[in-house]
Amino acid sequence: MRALHWLGGAAFAVALPASTSHAQVNSNDLTLNNGGDVIFMYSSPSSGFTAAADPPDAAGDWYYKVYSGAGGMNHVTGLGSVMEVDGFYESLFDTFWGTVGSPASSAADFYARTLGPAVASTVNPGILEPAFVSSGFTGETLVLVGNSGFGNPCTVNPSLCSPPGSTCPPTGLVNGYLVELNFSSTPGTGVVLPADGTSSSDTAVTYFVTGGMTAVGGPCGLGDYGLQDVHSDDETQADVAAGLNPDGGFQLGGGPPLPEAVVSMAEFNLTFRVKILQVQASTAAGPVEVSDNGGGATNSLRLDTSSGLSSIGVEVRDLASSAVPNITVAGSSPLSIPNPGVPVFGGEANLLVVPAGTFAATSGAWVGSTAPTVFNFASEGAFTSPQLPAVPCLSGAVLHTQGVVVDLTFPVGSTFSHTNAMITALFGAAPCVSCVGNYPTLKINTTGDPLKDFTTPKFTPPDKPQIGGGQIKTGGVAVPIQSVGVNEASSMVEVELDGDRDNCCKECRVDFIQNALAFSRVGTYTGGATITKEFKGGADCTAPLLDAKKSPNPPFYANPGPFENNACDTKFDAKMFDPPGTTFDLVHKGKKLEKVTQTDSFVTWLVLECPEDSGAYTYAYHWEWKVEHVYELENNDGTTAELKDGWTACATTTASGVGKGPKTPVTTGMNSIDCLCPTENGF
Repeated sequence: MRALHWLGGAAFAVALPASTSHAQVNSNDLTLNNGGDVIFMYSSPSSGFTAAADPPDAAGDWYYKVYSGAGGMNHVTGLGSVMEVDGFYESLFDTFWGTVGSPASSAADFYARTLGPAVASTVNPGILEPAFVSSGFTGETLVLVGNSGFGNPCTVNPSLCSPPGSTCPPTGLVNGYLVELNFSSTPGTGVVLPADGTSSSDTAVTYFVTGGMTAVGGPCGLGDYGLQDVHSDDETQADVAAGLNPDGGFQLGGGPPLPEAVVSMAEFNLTFRVKILQVQASTAAGPVEVSDNGGGATNSLRLDTSSGLSSIGVEVRDLASSAVPNITVAGSSPLSIPNPGVPVFGGEANLLVVPAGTFAATSGAWVGSTAPTVFNFASEGAFTSPQLPAVPCLSGAVLHTQGVVVDLTFPVGSTFSHTNAMITALFGAAPCVSCVGNYPTLKINTTGDPLKDFTTPKFTPPDKPQIGGGQIKTGGVAVPIQSVGVNEASSMVEVELDGDRDNCCKECRVDFIQNALAFSRVGTYTGGATITKEFKGGADCTAPLLDAKKSPNPPFYANPGPFENNACDTKFDAKMFDPPGTTFDLVHKGKKLEKVTQTDSFVTWLVLECPEDSGAYTYAYHWEWKVEHVYELENNDGTTAELKDGWTACATTTASGVGKGPKTPVTTGMNSIDCLCPTENGF
């Protein structure tokens, strides 16, 4: 057994007093949890050898977590590569900062810990555990830290204790420090671990509880117990081991090692001398899960995409270069690209992930940049990419994330270094494959002439406009039963998504995109005065214009609602209802309204969009149509009026056909209603 005896005076420690919150310290830490939430206390008195025992007590109380080769112990230099651990980032709490451990001391003792191989459990299938469980201590490195030398936090920061001047924290709380323990800055003085990305690099880090500590009584009521067994209990990683965490667990003295729950993980992190890359993920609509010191959570290794709200990104940590400009390129791919990878920056460096849109085009996942991104590392030494969606159809995929960091001024004097590689397995409700190339087409189902109902849209009867309250109104939502226009709200040909993969059909939606070609609405008043409502023109308001309700789904005319998420080969109705309307006052500036003429023209497309919100439209059918109103008024007393005989209101189809047709749809920009501008003449 190799032993590295690391005593307090031979290491550099940064410590911040902490009670219920943590503060940030600098490190290249590879994080596998989203921050400590609970403190576990094991046997009382604790089962184990005295502080700094060599070897530690494998039969006592201990807890561990695994850094898997596939998950992150994977330096991109390939087989035979290593990563050097140069410290630990952890918490050190104590129930009473007077005596602890054996022999008694005036400050808390750090738990002894080992770094060594992890192997598959013979008791719990799918679980990794320390190799010494089955084979004894053979290839581990033992790190002995010993007594911390830290003073009572009540003395360092009296506000942490109650009452002021007390040496005990408030009832029910424990005090301590958030600590970063670093080896010497000289390369090679840390613990060198295999990092070739295979199972031979699976590493278990085990913390051994100091024996003889009590969890009851004592000066502060919580016994005399040094605590480093802080855990996160709200991880959201995908469940791959029947509710158990495949990468972490604990043992109580006299019992077998047990995995933690899938939602739980020990808080401590390893810090590395090399630059660290890690995936950041969120499995719901909430914030991205990151630890107190940055980085991702365990779910970045096993991301559940079934909610449809998951996101994924990457963080590069390079504390050593925090004061100089840096360039980082990181990318994700469904394939692991071996060294030397793909040349970037004119061959100055090799990126081990294809920086191409293949994966993005099929899944929407981030693949990194093809051009350098210049940034300055913050004090924490971290660059974080945007979070991008990880859609449900990623289920069953494995995502390889790798990167390169360029230090100093680019490209002259550049220093290139690769980061480690992270492998994220993506899970969902059911496996699926990319739908690109497998999206459905849209079928129109009618009897007889398959285009007849498109060629001659149905219109409501030409009922009289509404007159009263000092106005005359036609169409629009204000007068839905007195409308002239397209009314397919209850009767239209059925459509069908003609595909063979329901998951691909459900990614699509069917709806209508409509453009306004021209509006001309003229109210003629006594003496020949007119009010004309037309598009005001200009760069933003020149026809054709997007014509849509104030829906949550532009450019579609209305909320698709039932038109989305349909299974393949299922007939359903597409609906369109648009009675273009206008309003004029019966009296304006003392002149009475005598006549109204309205001619509005439109083009409408029946559209298949796959996937939803992608802007990838297939135009199944189009038609052009117009609405005309001509009516004269008599007996206008300013409040009400009557229509003269001979008024007309009709809608006409002027052209139609399969596909997009001759006009190019406008799908962005100003809405036709917003561009309608009234002008007056003769008042």
